[in-house]
Amino acid sequence: MASIRRLKKDIDYVADMVIQDCFLYMEFHDEKTQLAAWEIIKELDQRRCEYIQQANHPDGKNNPKLVKKHYKVLIKNFIETINQSYTKLNQLVKTVD
Repeated sequence: MASIRRLKKDIDYVADMVIQDCFLYMEFHDEKTQLAAWEIIKELDQRRCEYIQQANHPDGKNNPKLVKKHYKVLIKNFIETINQSYTKLNQLVKTVD
């Protein structure tokens, strides 16, 4: 891992990409399905804050192996969260078409 600063920027960037896709979806669909897109945005924003908080405070600061493991788990969980958000948005798009 290069740096904590870079990790936090990557978390922000990827989460913002999903949020932009949700806003794009909301631009072209009716109000009933917009509420579901808002739920995706709210949940992702909350999770993004949690991941940044976890990045700032790793477990076992004195043990490099624990720190490395902490960041591996953090990245894995973040990728799963992004995939889940895109899956929810994909399901939303399929229900409208």
